[in-house]
Amino acid sequence: KERDANDLLDKLKETMNEIDKSTLELNSSISESYEYMQNIEQMSEQSKNSVEEITKGINENASSVEKIVRSTNDSTDLINKTRELSNKAKSYSNNMKTVVTENSAGINEMVQQMITINDAVGTALTNMSDLKTNMDSINASLDGIDEIAEQTNLLALNASIEAARAGDAGKGFAVVASEISKLAEMSAKTVKEIYEVIEGINEATVSTLDRVSHGKEAVEVGNEVINKVKDSFSSLEESALAINNTIDTEDHMILDISSSFDSIMEQLENISAVSEEHAAATEEMLAAIETQYDLINQVSEEMTSINDQSNNLRRILVE
Repeated sequence: KERDANDLLDKLKETMNEIDKSTLELNSSISESYEYMQNIEQMSEQSKNSVEEITKGINENASSVEKIVRSTNDSTDLINKTRELSNKAKSYSNNMKTVVTENSAGINEMVQQMITINDAVGTALTNMSDLKTNMDSINASLDGIDEIAEQTNLLALNASIEAARAGDAGKGFAVVASEISKLAEMSAKTVKEIYEVIEGINEATVSTLDRVSHGKEAVEVGNEVINKVKDSFSSLEESALAINNTIDTEDHMILDISSSFDSIMEQLENISAVSEEHAAATEEMLAAIETQYDLINQVSEEMTSINDQSNNLRRILVE
């Protein structure tokens, strides 16, 4: 029995040695596993921090995209308002062009009327000059008639004197001479009356000629003014056309800009959608990492507990 007891004791001792050896190996494995778990825990912590930074960056990016979208919407509103103002300016410009065109037609008609008036005044001036010349010719002719009447009157006077000298024989001749003298006086009187009429006509002609001359000068000045106005309206019409062309070009540019903003908005919406998807994915990843981190902590705690129990067991075996 003592031998059996010794054998049993040897086996028990051998078993205890094996347990001690296994405990040492277990402690070594636990230490290595603990190190691995610590490394995994650190990596999980780093992954968690990285994902949190990524999530933060995605959120900031989404916030920036949202601000860009708001700014783009504001810019789009400004572009639409600018286009409305541009259309109003174009409408005003078209109205101005219509008014200028209508007034240009009126100015052209006025120019033609001024040309007609100028021609009429020129003709009247020529006619008045011709009338004055004719009146001067009549005056010259009347001067000749007046001179003839005076000479006739002198001849009649001389004939009367000679008839008186002839006595009864010259009575008949005296009567004729008297009648001739009367006719000469009547001619002189008529010439004087004609002189007075012609003098009045001359005065009226000179006055009319002066007024017509001033009228012609006024018409010429009016022509110059109207031509300047016509040139001004032509410039206005050209300016209105240039403004319309500029507004059309600006309108096309605004449409291009608006189209570009629409494209940007579409891309921003896509970016925003992708950012939301990434944010959701990173949130899920972060949740998974946190869960993994908690599990790793639990495993580390369990391994620490196992290590403690193993150490306790080894102390018991040693004792």
